[in-house]
Amino acid sequence: KQHPAAKQALARFFKERLLENFLAVSPLFRNLDALGRAALISHFTDRRYNQGEVLLSPGEVQNGIYLVTGGTISLQRRVGPGKVQELARLGRGQFFGVVSALTGSPTRASVMATEPSPVCCLPQRAFNEFVKGYPVLRTLPARLHEAGSLVEKDLFVGDATLVG
Repeated sequence: KQHPAAKQALARFFKERLLENFLAVSPLFRNLDALGRAALISHFTDRRYNQGEVLLSPGEVQNGIYLVTGGTISLQRRVGPGKVQELARLGRGQFFGVVSALTGSPTRASVMATEPSPVCCLPQRAFNEFVKGYPVLRTLPARLHEAGSLVEKDLFVGDATLVG
């Protein structure tokens, strides 16, 4: 509390180390050299979601990888009128990938912050730009199952601290 700059520096260091570890040991990025992994980190964007804020809504068509760096994120699916099933609850160090754009079908799941949650995201547009210089990653969205578990037809989850 007395040194907010130190708190910010530690949070930034933790996020960067988590991303470095995730990219270094994940089967998703096994074909990417150390320089490529370092360059890819700069394509992740930071966003802080408030409690109850939605990251993904049913009906959206998108691709992206999201790494939770704090807080808690809930992945849910509607199973009936007024009924919701929680597919996964993710905390610090865990990730989810959305690949609905690969199938051209909208996602059926929703993703929401259950508490204030900072998240690093590699959106499809940033990924596409990066891949121009690293074509070995073109198949990455289709290979998300190698580093995580399928919880919905277009939604994978995993733990960045345990992959490898």
